[in-house]
Amino acid sequence: MSVEKSESKPFTFQSRHDMRGFSFFVVIPLALAAFTATETGYNRTLGYSGAIIYISFIALVSWWIAELTTKLVWVSARAYRPPLWVICSVGVTLACVLVVPLVSQVSYLFAEYWPTERASELLSHAATNPLSEGLMQTARAVIFWLTSNYAFDRLLNYPRFRYETQDLPQQNPSIDYEKSESELLRRLQSISSLDEIDHVKAEEHYTCVSGKGQHELIHYRFGLALKDLAGEEGFKVHRSHWVRKSAVFKTVETGSKLHIELKNGTLVPVSRPNHSLIRQVL
Repeated sequence: MSVEKSESKPFTFQSRHDMRGFSFFVVIPLALAAFTATETGYNRTLGYSGAIIYISFIALVSWWIAELTTKLVWVSARAYRPPLWVICSVGVTLACVLVVPLVSQVSYLFAEYWPTERASELLSHAATNPLSEGLMQTARAVIFWLTSNYAFDRLLNYPRFRYETQDLPQQNPSIDYEKSESELLRRLQSISSLDEIDHVKAEEHYTCVSGKGQHELIHYRFGLALKDLAGEEGFKVHRSHWVRKSAVFKTVETGSKLHIELKNGTLVPVSRPNHSLIRQVL
């Protein structure tokens, strides 16, 4: 097995899941902030740079508060299993209630410390917020939050407030379920036997299973998947990764870091305690 050494590289996202999470929690709210700063009167009151800072801060904090309140609704309503649109609508409405005093406080701080001759307009806007405007802002927040969550959950396969179903998925006709003792196989659609699995990765409450050129994200704990794979010729190289030995193409060393490159091109990190073992085995 060859070992390839390369020069140190800056931090990069290890998976598409990392990039999707960064996009959802940072890129989306900042994009909304940039649009709001240019299309509203804040750029006239604070200047463009001040408006960007002001709106970006409020957008990020509001977005993260919406995440917390929606997760609270999701956990509290677990027994009733409401649909995603109900969870998100209630969660973001609660967030709007919490954000109102935050906006007022940030407005007063900016009016006091940010160099602008039109501070009175900012304070007036913060102090006089009619009910109709508040309802309109809440409606926009609900639409943005619903659209973003549905897009990431349904289109980008980034799980958003899903409940684990107790029903088995549509059965794969190539699996003999009466003889199969693997719950992992029962949940997979494109893989019919354990020896076809090349890579298993933990992704929060889900597990991504790769094999036969296919990738499936299932609601199944990583630890249970490892028990199903206990008799297979592979090893856990990281707290979140299991790989099949025959699927390994080479190891790649980058400074003090060690990765395994699979034959399908996937780069899998190796935790430091496993470095010596992987070098011996591969």
